[in-house]
Amino acid sequence: PVLQGQNAQAPSPDAPAVPLTEIQAIRTLMPDVARRSRPVLIRGTVTYINAREPAGIIVHDGRAGVFVRYGRNFSGQVIDLRPGDVVEVEGHTTADGFAPDVRPTRVRRIGRGPLPAPKRVSYSALSSGAFDCDYIEMIGVGQRAWLSESGKTLFVDVAVEGGAIRAWFWNFDKPDL
Repeated sequence: PVLQGQNAQAPSPDAPAVPLTEIQAIRTLMPDVARRSRPVLIRGTVTYINAREPAGIIVHDGRAGVFVRYGRNFSGQVIDLRPGDVVEVEGHTTADGFAPDVRPTRVRRIGRGPLPAPKRVSYSALSSGAFDCDYIEMIGVGQRAWLSESGKTLFVDVAVEGGAIRAWFWNFDKPDL
C-alpha cells in the first residue's frame, strides 16, 4: 500500500494485502519485500515459454515483463500455452531469481493477442539487467552459430553496436539453421 498525505494510516497487519496488478510494481520491489509473498493478480501476454523444469513463462503487460515460475514443480496445474496467449496470473511474489518474480497459484488463459511492441535498447542498457524479461529488439550481425551437445539449443553470437551478445534459441526449427 502507498501512504499518502500527513495523516495517512498504515494498514493493520491483519488487513488483507491488496494484490499487485501492475508488472512494473512487481519489478521494482526490493528483494526483501518480494520475499514476503505479496499477493499478485496480473494480466498480460505470454512472450516466452521455458517448458523444461524448472519451467517458467514471461508475461508482459505492454509496459514490462515478469518471469512466472510456471510448471508442475511450481503451480501443480499446467495448461498448454503459446506466445501470444493472454493470461491472468494469480499468485504471490518471490525473490528466487535475478529479479522479483511470481509464483502462481492459478494461471488462466483468457484469449489471444499481439506480442508487445519491442523496445529498442543499446548494448550498455541491455548489459545493465534493467530489461530482464522485457520484449526487446536489437540489430546486429550474426558472427557464429552452433548447436548444444544435445542438439536442443541453438546459440548465435551477434555483434551489435557497443559489444556482442549471445542469443539462445530453445524452440527452433531445422530451417532456422
